[in-house]
Amino acid sequence: YSYRLDFLKHVLRFREHSLIHEMAKQIRISMEEMPMDEFCQQLRLHFLPELSFLNDLPHVLESDSRIYAHAAIRSEDNYGDDFKEVMAMPMFLKRKIRFQKTVVVGHMPVTEYCSKTACFDPLYDAERNVWSIDGGNVVKHAGQLNALIFDGSAASTARADTLEEGTVVRDVAPSTQIPFFINWNNGEVDILKEAAKQCFVYSPYLNRSFWIDRAFLQCEQARVKGTDYTNYEMPLRKGDRVKIVFSYDEKMQIKKDGVLGWTDKKNIEPK
Repeated sequence: YSYRLDFLKHVLRFREHSLIHEMAKQIRISMEEMPMDEFCQQLRLHFLPELSFLNDLPHVLESDSRIYAHAAIRSEDNYGDDFKEVMAMPMFLKRKIRFQKTVVVGHMPVTEYCSKTACFDPLYDAERNVWSIDGGNVVKHAGQLNALIFDGSAASTARADTLEEGTVVRDVAPSTQIPFFINWNNGEVDILKEAAKQCFVYSPYLNRSFWIDRAFLQCEQARVKGTDYTNYEMPLRKGDRVKIVFSYDEKMQIKKDGVLGWTDKKNIEPK
């Protein structure tokens, strides 16, 4: 509807796969070849029924026992008045509130609540009675699409991703370890020492110093982040199937049963 068009263009460049991209492709137009207001006008001309349908969908669904929202609600009695509340409230599970009805939300990848081991599966917070189900699909290298399935009072989950599979070729029994994980929101680190393939850094969030592979370091507005790094060496059994996130040096970041870890490349045979 022709507002915040610079932001819309930024999002569309960042998210290469979207409904808007599919619509534009179908009518053979490109936002790179025309002004954004004209681009949006063409989409409205050709897809007004579809866009109107989407625009009229509710932002919150409520049943007798559950409330579903994209990101959050402030209370069971009063919600939905503020668009930002239900669509973009950050770190919802950090808020001190308990719901009578079960609340189901997405928006914030569940790994943003992790500090020890990172698990991408739906997360239930019994203290708040909230399910957080965003698996970081697309926005995380190891992300996945999650499903939360209710059958009466019972709940089950399912996951799917497009990561390459690999087979474990030998048993791996790591020594005793104290695992930690750096999420995106708390990923800022200070570089204390540099080596060819690693840096020795200090994490204010974890209040600890450690070596981190350069593959995980990112610079954002003069800040250095060690996003999505974990020191958790995955225990493995020969014949296990794992998902390959990416390779770095002689190591490989992998995911098994929704949990993120690493192992030596020699332990995995790609599919």
